[in-house]
Amino acid sequence: MKNTLLAILLLATGEFALAQGRHQAPPTRVRQSFQRDFPGASDTRWSQSGNQWHANFTDRSPEDRGEMVAYYDGNGRHIDSHIPYAQQDVPQPVYSSARKRYHDDRMEFTRVEHPTRGDYFEVRARVHGKIRTSYYDENGHERHYYNRH
Repeated sequence: MKNTLLAILLLATGEFALAQGRHQAPPTRVRQSFQRDFPGASDTRWSQSGNQWHANFTDRSPEDRGEMVAYYDGNGRHIDSHIPYAQQDVPQPVYSSARKRYHDDRMEFTRVEHPTRGDYFEVRARVHGKIRTSYYDENGHERHYYNRH
């Protein structure tokens, strides 16, 4: 009985591992959209969450944006892209507005490139033990955005 249960467990584990591997390849529409949008991408790693596909990659295009994540829906529509930024690379108006709001230098900055709403910065900071997020345009004006990721 013990050997039978062990064999079933091993088979189930193997099936689970194979199933996970199959889910790492995005649909053709998503791959084609990504290749069109980011022809200079390298080291692409795909993951899925719900109906969204996430491409973690290095951008080697003329813009050379470095490490970034592009988000697509299941039909291949580009939702947005996120690029981590070092504090010293963030525009001064964005940093100043975020500093006024959070009164702290330990903030994380991400540039979000949205295909229809334009670009903006996501700022994350810990306030009283909780992570708070706000969004700013390049001029440091706060923007309202619902991040679906």
